[in-house]
Amino acid sequence: MYRPSRRQSSTESLPSYGGSSSNSNYLQTPQSVYNAAPTAPNNSSPYATHPNQYGQHGGNPSPPNSHSQAHLRPVYPMSNGSPYQQMSAKSKTSAGGICKYFGYLILVVIVASGWVMAYQLNEAKTQATVDLSEMRQHVEEMSKTLGKVQEESSFKSRDLSRLESKYKKQMLEMEEKFEGDLDRLASVEQREEALMGDSARLRKFIQMQSSLDTLEKFGEGPYRILIELGFHEDEQRVSEWRANNPDALIMPDDVRVGPYKFIIRLAPLGLMPHSIHMFLQMISLNLYDGTRFNLNPGHVIMTATSVEQKKAFDESGYSHLSFSEHHPDFPHKRHTIGFASRPPGPHFYINMRDNEDVHGPGGQSQYVLNEEADPCFGEIIAGFDAIDRIKKLPVDEDGEHIKDPPILSKVKILKPGE
Repeated sequence: MYRPSRRQSSTESLPSYGGSSSNSNYLQTPQSVYNAAPTAPNNSSPYATHPNQYGQHGGNPSPPNSHSQAHLRPVYPMSNGSPYQQMSAKSKTSAGGICKYFGYLILVVIVASGWVMAYQLNEAKTQATVDLSEMRQHVEEMSKTLGKVQEESSFKSRDLSRLESKYKKQMLEMEEKFEGDLDRLASVEQREEALMGDSARLRKFIQMQSSLDTLEKFGEGPYRILIELGFHEDEQRVSEWRANNPDALIMPDDVRVGPYKFIIRLAPLGLMPHSIHMFLQMISLNLYDGTRFNLNPGHVIMTATSVEQKKAFDESGYSHLSFSEHHPDFPHKRHTIGFASRPPGPHFYINMRDNEDVHGPGGQSQYVLNEEADPCFGEIIAGFDAIDRIKKLPVDEDGEHIKDPPILSKVKILKPGE
């Protein structure tokens, strides 16, 4: 298949060399003919084969308007049924079919592309519609939620306002009440100061009166107390001796199994006048005769009274002290004597170790006035072996109560020189 020259289309009129102006009987040569090198004329040249086609020039005549041998454009006569004409018809038929095929193919591609684009556009439109619907639903839900939040916020704001007003009202009431309490507290403090002052004055008066009474009745100190104990095993031997010696007036010391007496020296009268006066008065009335050392918790050994003995103390008017007297110069050291309970007395105990931490100021937390202390008013100066004998006595399962508590058979105030 060949194409018309770019310089001259197939529709241009070819020059006529035989007086004919028609170009239907000529076929233009391919582009390769123009680019071929010039050759010598020969008998097989188209110009030689058709000498009369170009008039009377003969040989290899040049076409009109030709400038050189390199630009010869030979044309061939086309007659019906010639090979050139048949080839041209077939080429035209083949080119037309191919163009038509490609045209249909392009049309099909264009139509298919249009369908695909239309389908994709429709799908995109549908998806956009769905997304838009979902967004509208989401916006509606958000609007409803926002409305609820605003409504709840409004309710909470009103509640907060009510609470704030209620709180302010309560604060005002509490401030008024607090001011009233402060006034009452100040009044109580003033009363307490007045009472403490009265109590201090009363204590000084009681101590002064106790000191005077002690000096008047018992003379000047130091004051010493003798306590004789009756142990269970000693009582059996004493009973046997008395049964065997009914007429004897004096019992030998060797009748008893072990030590049975000890001596207490009381504190200076100026330090503990109230406690010393009370203790001497109870001894002088024989109120301690018959009482027992029945408690041994470990750190002390303490006396106890029966119901009848307690009644006797109460009826005498000397059952306990008026206040908890204590002096820092006479603390609870080992083998000192102290009053128990609140108010103190009539029970007393022997400290078996230094007990100032538990019986001194602040040591008795079970009492309301825990800053007070147990009165410590005497110390043992003789008979320590008797105290150790009490300490070694067996106790009950509770670990405190002595099984056979020794009795205070005799409690006596020793005179000077005894």
